[in-house]
Amino acid sequence: MRDIWIYQLTQPVSAASRQLIESGISQYLSNWKSHGTPVPGSAEILHDHFVVVRSAPGSTSGCSIDDMNRNISTVITQAGFEIAPPNQVFYQNGNGPISQIDFREIGAAILKGELGPQTTIFSVAVSSDAEMENFALPLERSWVARFLPKEA
Repeated sequence: MRDIWIYQLTQPVSAASRQLIESGISQYLSNWKSHGTPVPGSAEILHDHFVVVRSAPGSTSGCSIDDMNRNISTVITQAGFEIAPPNQVFYQNGNGPISQIDFREIGAAILKGELGPQTTIFSVAVSSDAEMENFALPLERSWVARFLPKEA
């Protein structure tokens, strides 16, 4: 079962907004329960765009995950931020800004040279701490590699 959830924010978080979001999430997590049992949880904001919520492995249930999703979404929207829809893929070229693209446009962006093999792709498919090493990968090593042109 999943023990990490990643929320992609459509715009970067400022220092003041970071504090507001982290405080709201921390307050929720301190009372997070699964069938009456406290869920050990934590959260952090990575790269100013990704809210990462963790639980102790095996400590959640469907209802507790639904409740967490509702509450985290509320905290984020009350802070004035929007969670990107699931069709958005976040990427970074070199040290440039983090951008987003609809996954259906990735092939065209590669052909135009907007995305390349070394573009960093951020994956929200990560579901455990062990998989966090795959959160930010070069495009050529990510799931997006399937859109690269085949070599003759």
